[in-house]
Amino acid sequence: MILSKLPPALTCVSIPYALSGQSNNNITKMEGFMRIRIFFYLISLLPVLLLTSCTRLFEEDCPPDNRINFMYLNENERDETTLYINSVTDYIFNSDSILYRVDPPAKGSHVRSRGINLPDGKWIIVSLANQYNNTGLSAYITGETHLKDLLVRVTSPELMRSSPPLYIGSNDKLYFSSLNLEIRSGLPQGQVTGYYTPAHAQLTVFVTWEDAADIHRNPEKLSAVLQGVPTGFRLQSSILQDRQDGTPFSVPLALDQKGNQHVRLYPSGHSYRFDAVCMRFETGKAPYLQLMDDFMPLTKPLDLNEYFNANNIDLSNSRIQNFSFSIRIDKSKVIISPIHILTWDVENL
Repeated sequence: MILSKLPPALTCVSIPYALSGQSNNNITKMEGFMRIRIFFYLISLLPVLLLTSCTRLFEEDCPPDNRINFMYLNENERDETTLYINSVTDYIFNSDSILYRVDPPAKGSHVRSRGINLPDGKWIIVSLANQYNNTGLSAYITGETHLKDLLVRVTSPELMRSSPPLYIGSNDKLYFSSLNLEIRSGLPQGQVTGYYTPAHAQLTVFVTWEDAADIHRNPEKLSAVLQGVPTGFRLQSSILQDRQDGTPFSVPLALDQKGNQHVRLYPSGHSYRFDAVCMRFETGKAPYLQLMDDFMPLTKPLDLNEYFNANNIDLSNSRIQNFSFSIRIDKSKVIISPIHILTWDVENL
């Protein structure tokens, strides 16, 4: 691979020539001597070639001007990239949004900064982080697949099978970035920093009963069903602005298909708890939440859109979607009390 970069004159190791008046033995000796000199000359060039190579294999040797940087900012605008981002795959599209190549996963320090080696032109670099066993990508062909046709879906095993509706498991904690880049004379121009956006929503819910006698005798059968959660998204994205801090961020376009997610409750102190990881929610399209005792409903489906609206939460423009609830079940109502946000009462169970 390295030797292929050498000029043709330097890669030749057999040089035909004839010197009049010299014996064949002398010629053979001189040929051997020349070959040895050329061999050591090639060896001496290797350090130079290694230092000047800028590829994904030797990207730590790329000069600063030939690298692209990435960051994940938490709710307080602090850089916590390496805390949340473990592995990143770059999908690179040309100016016509056709897939040009897919780079091997970047890990370690490369999730923050990595070398770029692209021909001159305009490019779209879509980065998907933490794509593991619970995340699947639709089939693609480099040189043919369009950006809008590359889909990401939940592929985790169903925790509860029923048809219809479609039950899906929890998905990976995905992060997403889309960066428009122009290369001139081999160097990136303009903005060379991409920002990771959580492509998932995380719910942490604590459930208590006003009367402990109402808890079922077999609490291990307690569960929650999230009805109408997104099942995936396209790598095509839109640019939005965080309502809280004004930070611009790119969001992948959600698929229309919805599914149900079944989550078991488990004891947590004096209450029960469940944790759910879903694809990102959109304003007006949040799922319904229903608490179950085995297959028997404990509550009616609770419209989380009403909850978010009551608390002035614009889901589509919320860059980070981590929500914590406290649900208290009374004889005739359910009280949902998020931390530091107004309480929402659901009457008539």
